[in-house]
This record gives sequence, C-alpha cells and structure tokens, in this order.
Amino acid sequence: MDVCLKEIKSDNLKKTQQIGSKLGHNLKGGEVIVLNGDLGSGKTTLTASIAKGAGSLDQVNSPSFLVKNQYSCPRFIIHHFDFFRLNDPGLMKNELIEIINNGQDVIVIEWAQIIKDLMIKDYLTIDFKIEDYDSRKLSFRCSPNLKYLINLI
Repeated sequence: MDVCLKEIKSDNLKKTQQIGSKLGHNLKGGEVIVLNGDLGSGKTTLTASIAKGAGSLDQVNSPSFLVKNQYSCPRFIIHHFDFFRLNDPGLMKNELIEIINNGQDVIVIEWAQIIKDLMIKDYLTIDFKIEDYDSRKLSFRCSPNLKYLINLI
C-alpha cells in the first residue's frame, strides 16, 4: 500500500481544533480514522473538532469508560471508540465490524492496537507526539484513496 504522509506542528489548542475542523469538513462518510498518542496528547480534542467540522452539534467526550460514543452529523454518524481500558474488544468487535461493513458512517478509534486485525486497508492514521505543554506534532498516514482528507489541512 502506498502511503501519503504529512506532518503538522500544532503550537496550541486552537490550531489543533482548526486541523480537526478541516478534517471533519473533508469527510464524505465511510472513513476510518485511527488516533495514536499518549494520554493527554489531544486525541479527544481533535475528535471533538472533527465532529464539529462535520456539522455535529453534539457534545464530544472521551469514551474511555463507555468504550463508544456517537455524534450525529448531517450526512453521517461519527462512531468514536476508545479501547484504552480493554485487553480484548469483546462484543465491541462485532459492532465495529458492522459499522465498517455499513460503509456510510465515520469511525474514529483511539487505542486501536487490540483491533488491528479488523482494520480495513484504507484508513487514516494520526500519530500525536507531545513536544511540550502546548505543542504537538501530528503525523498523518493514509492510502492514496484517502489523500483528500489531508490535502487541505
């Protein structure tokens, strides 16, 4: 698989929110986004901005304790999974497969390591690296089919 790469430095919360908003605006439906990074690196902040950019008015919270939240957008639903507290996806694996096969909704996954065997071939990965209190380096990787997501960021 060819990979499109892009790195962006975010010096503050507002810049991270702008990146997420642009990404959300570019969504068509059916995309899978994997977020990797340490606790507090900005994964949920970016997800909230993605949802807002896609037109959602829903409150976005980390699904760490619930495993999954969803946010209604005008054209699709964003399903936000967080597998941080799990060693095995259990029944969530079946739900995730069903949503992937649906192909219409957007999936955002934090801590996706335990479900990597389920991943489809076309997905966007965003790696967060904390550089200091306010700064983050965001590294984007995707197949050419999803390049439209990161071209305008």
